[in-house]
Amino acid sequence: MSKCRNILSTALLVCVTLATAWLHGDTGNLRPPAVPLVAVDPYFSIWSPANRLTDTETVHWTGKPHPLHLMVRIDGKPFRLMGAEPLAVPAMPQTKLEVRPLTTTYTFEIETARFHLDFITPFLPDDLNTLSRPATYLFVKFEALDGKEHDLEIYFDAGAEIAVNTPDQSVVPSTLKQTHKQPEMNIKTLAVSCSEQNILSKKGDDIRIDWGYFVLSVLDTTKESYDPRKGGNLEARNSLHPGLPQLVDLSARNGDIARKEFAASGKIETLLESQEKYQVDKTKLAMVTTWEIKNVESFDIFPILLAYDDILSVRYFGDNLPAWWRKDGKTTKDLVWESWNVIFYLDFHEKMADFENSFFADLKAVGGPDYARLCALAYRHALAAQKIVADVNGMPLMFSKENNSNGCMGTVDLMYPCGPLYLYYSPAMMKATLQPILDYAASPNWKFPFAPHDIGTYPHGTGQVYGGGEKSVQNQMPVEESANMIILVAALAVAE
Repeated sequence: MSKCRNILSTALLVCVTLATAWLHGDTGNLRPPAVPLVAVDPYFSIWSPANRLTDTETVHWTGKPHPLHLMVRIDGKPFRLMGAEPLAVPAMPQTKLEVRPLTTTYTFEIETARFHLDFITPFLPDDLNTLSRPATYLFVKFEALDGKEHDLEIYFDAGAEIAVNTPDQSVVPSTLKQTHKQPEMNIKTLAVSCSEQNILSKKGDDIRIDWGYFVLSVLDTTKESYDPRKGGNLEARNSLHPGLPQLVDLSARNGDIARKEFAASGKIETLLESQEKYQVDKTKLAMVTTWEIKNVESFDIFPILLAYDDILSVRYFGDNLPAWWRKDGKTTKDLVWESWNVIFYLDFHEKMADFENSFFADLKAVGGPDYARLCALAYRHALAAQKIVADVNGMPLMFSKENNSNGCMGTVDLMYPCGPLYLYYSPAMMKATLQPILDYAASPNWKFPFAPHDIGTYPHGTGQVYGGGEKSVQNQMPVEESANMIILVAALAVAE
């Protein structure tokens, strides 16, 4: 007994030590095993699996390259802030990382300057339209630490790998002309799409989307624009900071060449050879954008918008269903317009801040600051593994995907641990999650007197695939799944 107790004590000590290192790291910051950057849904999902954002290339949750790069030139001297390429360009030291339920913030610093990168995914649980919109914003903030004005050049690119399952596939870049008109916003948008649009043709776990449109959108701040954080017109903005960031370039380029040219001179000269379609691994195609700002001490750069319109999201038995935001016939242009439009309202930013402040206050009161930080990461994980769609009657359905497992869709023993989150923040999400399993269990397809394990392999919800599937009771999970469903339905009844 004493030996067992000693072994248990040692094991607990190791676990506590590892957990403490994971939470604090050497610099007193949260350092998750992978940091959510664009964690929106099972397909639109980009992470940084490293201590620092410049240590490695960013990846899809499956580990396949989904590269994002960001560089700056301060008075002509280049630095990397995101991505491992080009290796010849020095990485600016990363001093802080913070993961909140809606935001991931990196801080970088040298003697003369500090940069903040904010990746914002507005997972507001009481707003299904915003929650289901597949969009993430990247804000870049600059401040001089030496009290002097500096010339600043900024480079960002997103690789076309994000629009294909494998990099040997080809893509077609296109310019998206905005049909909505508002004088305060001059939107510039590029998109890339797989040249073969086989919508919902694949299912499985280690799969990336290769249909729909991956979008990079920016504001052309050479013209009068509102500041999405402070409001106001050009004159009001100039009274806060001298000068505006000038959009220099937004185009499809060879990313490897573009990064090297920008690092060397701040200019990107080499154009892509004109082709009908571009094989990703051969052409290194990326969507590239650059800005320049002269003589500034500080600046909040207008956000970069990253979005993905998958056109159709899941197959639910006989129906191919769109994402919830698309339910009224909305298009990629609507996605871009609404994503920009919402951040131009100050109450949206107040809602974001109120939610995050309340989230941390509630969870710190229960388990302390480390517990609250773990829960913030869990919130991002839980929602990034879901897709909210509209059924044929225009009602919301919410489907989970088993990631790094077998790709099961709508798994009961995955929705169960997410249940407290949904019940606390949005019973509507809980109902949308339970409905597909209840419908499936009541259908002639399910002949067993216990709850199903799943409804298919993502994104095909066409019948259970785990264990004996619909054919036999072998390797089923009748007690666990039935108990989970009974508890969740009862909890939903109480919550409502």
